[in-house]
Amino acid sequence: MDKTLFEIIQNFESLGSDFAIGDRNKIKIIPFSGVLLNIKSFKVPNLLKGIIYKFFRPSKAKRSYEYAKILEKKGIGTPKPIAFYENKNWFKLKDSYYVCHHVAADYVFRDVFTIPIEQKEYDAILHQFARFCFSLHENGIEFLDHSPGNTLIKKIATDQFNFY
Repeated sequence: MDKTLFEIIQNFESLGSDFAIGDRNKIKIIPFSGVLLNIKSFKVPNLLKGIIYKFFRPSKAKRSYEYAKILEKKGIGTPKPIAFYENKNWFKLKDSYYVCHHVAADYVFRDVFTIPIEQKEYDAILHQFARFCFSLHENGIEFLDHSPGNTLIKKIATDQFNFY
């Protein structure tokens, strides 16, 4: 991992601007080498999960990175993966981070149902989202977390959208 990127992760709490703060995870936008990055800090695992992530199962950060690489390879929209970092001691995973390019989305999927959107655009988003989901299926991707905040929507032209 790049030394400067490592230093950014080490100082995660004091850098950048908050993008999404949840009960479990925190995402910040941080400038790096002329681009904006999203750095996601995953919830600190409890003792048992920390041991499991250290010895038996890949961390959420590592899985996020590996899954993004698979999506990228299959031509499915995903923010460009950069790195992941796992802070471990001899006994357990202490905390972990996933780093990707920031996508300046026009909407997250939840917005489609919560903010006023012109009917024609609303219909286009829903039809294209269905195609996006079908594309995931056709590429052997079983997306298990279709929560309303997990899909980014970027308008690329009139009534045309990309999904991430």
